[in-house]
Amino acid sequence: MLKKGLTGDPFLENYRLVSLGEVNPEDREEILLSNLEGFIDQNKGDRDNLFLSIPGNKVIFKRLSLPSPTEENLKEVLGFEMDRYTPFTLEDVYFDFKIVKRDEERKLIDVLLMVVKKEVVEYYLKLLQRINIKVRGIEVTSTALFNAIAKKGQGRKNGLDKGWVIKSSEWLKARSWGKKLVAPLDRFISKGGSEETLAEDSTRFLVHIADNGCELGLVRDNALIYSRSFDWSQKGGEAVNDEAVKEQADEILAEIETTRLSLGDDSQGISQLIVSGNGVDQNLIDHLEEKENIDARLMNNLNNISMGDIREEIPCLSAAIGLALKGLQGVALDVNFIPRELRPKRKKNWSLICGVAVMVLFLLGISSFTISFFVKERIYLTELSERIDALKGRVKEIEQMQGEIADIENKMGSVEKIKVGDISKLKILKELTQIIPKEMWLTRFSYNEKKGERRVDLSGYAEAASEIIPILEESELFEDVKFKSSIVKDKKSDKEKFNVTATVSNATE
Repeated sequence: MLKKGLTGDPFLENYRLVSLGEVNPEDREEILLSNLEGFIDQNKGDRDNLFLSIPGNKVIFKRLSLPSPTEENLKEVLGFEMDRYTPFTLEDVYFDFKIVKRDEERKLIDVLLMVVKKEVVEYYLKLLQRINIKVRGIEVTSTALFNAIAKKGQGRKNGLDKGWVIKSSEWLKARSWGKKLVAPLDRFISKGGSEETLAEDSTRFLVHIADNGCELGLVRDNALIYSRSFDWSQKGGEAVNDEAVKEQADEILAEIETTRLSLGDDSQGISQLIVSGNGVDQNLIDHLEEKENIDARLMNNLNNISMGDIREEIPCLSAAIGLALKGLQGVALDVNFIPRELRPKRKKNWSLICGVAVMVLFLLGISSFTISFFVKERIYLTELSERIDALKGRVKEIEQMQGEIADIENKMGSVEKIKVGDISKLKILKELTQIIPKEMWLTRFSYNEKKGERRVDLSGYAEAASEIIPILEESELFEDVKFKSSIVKDKKSDKEKFNVTATVSNATE
């Protein structure tokens, strides 16, 4: 049983190993179901989130080379040609497929076709239904092993999560209008990851040893391209001595060589063997490495999966862990022989849904508060702008009035200045009226100022014109009094006509 840790990486929560090698065939089903139900109840596991692997000898693997245009409706093409590729008709089998290579120049695709008889899948489905278990996925051991050792990020190409791509592809395949979009999506993902794939140009064999046989998975360029199984010549599986182990190793190498040559692989030797399964130990690895250019390793480490302190159990658990990964995350190679209509529907994770709902409501609350705050501020700013615009009109009126007041004050200042710096002409006339005798009268009064000097010119008639000068000189307003012209006798009035000029005195200011 796998779970996700706080960092998002899976870890092994619990496991149970059950050996059926010495159990009577008629008792195997009951023992298997009893242990499985007890394990699920003990760990409070879901009964509809179980993945199952079947032996490789029940699956037919075919490597096909097809024209690239068939990729758009590849499932229909393979179903239509099923009796050509296998000994069975489409009605007798369930199948899955994966594109393992694209040849853009020759416009070909290499497809790994995996076929299993319906009766095999239905047997396991009905068997597990007896304890109310719904199987979510069935695949073969080789594909589960491949997913267990696949590097983190190997299923992520071009910045996209492989699990997301797989789910998107399946969603599109389920819709008639989306089938044509699946092939371009897969090509885009493959092109995006081509550089990473070709960086490890190597050939590896996944060797899984069971009680009565062995399963070989061929991995090239980080992709599982083929798988096959064979039975042991020594039935029972467990080697009792060193010679038997060596015989096992030779048989494995011979089958690997047969597999390699049948696929047209003319490369020199085998790059790497990764061995797992029941009863595998270092003794077998040593015998495998006796052959030149073979790097044999025991599967005792799984990428990105925390196993605790059970390193010695990894070879036995690796296939089961590769299966369980599909229930937690996207995997590098997603194979499932169960038709979509027979797969159980995923239960809704109400805790996750509630958590997301609370988070959404929280974000909506913050957004609403933020929006309302800015709306209120906007309304307040609009009101202030309107008030400012109204005050601007009044301010203009006040500024205009202040300008008019300033003009008036300037004029008043000028008048006051004139008033202070000049003697009133009325005062001069009043003075003349008071000092000139009744027998004299004026016919003309003129006042002018030149270069700061103020003068008055007087004309009139008198009995004796010479008397006008002493009269004016006695006044404080006049000084420097003199005749402007000679005195003339008027024949009609018998009076003397005079023209006098005088300076207005500054002492009176």
